[in-house]
Amino acid sequence: MPNQAKLAIDQTPLTLARWRVFVVDGNWHLVAWCVESADGRVTSPISTFDADGRLAVTQSGRLYRLAGPPGDNGDADYTWHRWKHLRGVQTAQDISQEVFRALSGSKPSPA
Repeated sequence: MPNQAKLAIDQTPLTLARWRVFVVDGNWHLVAWCVESADGRVTSPISTFDADGRLAVTQSGRLYRLAGPPGDNGDADYTWHRWKHLRGVQTAQDISQEVFRALSGSKPSPA
């Protein structure tokens, strides 16, 4: 799980829409449509996450802002499957809904 913190923004964040969050080997990765570059994207591991600001900083130092709810995008899905194949990833846990609940300020309902 990435560190949670309020972030001081010193760069313009890239906007990720129709995003998902996957855990691979303990690291969180965003898979989404990047609005500014108009392409599917898989981020490097997230190092810091600000739920209030919907901002994530990756290990590469890039800043991303999550827009809207989680969702699917064909380009992002293609990029994700290719990324997994090139790295030999066999398992990844989708935690998008849990992250979305945290962003929305709601607590998971008891089982």
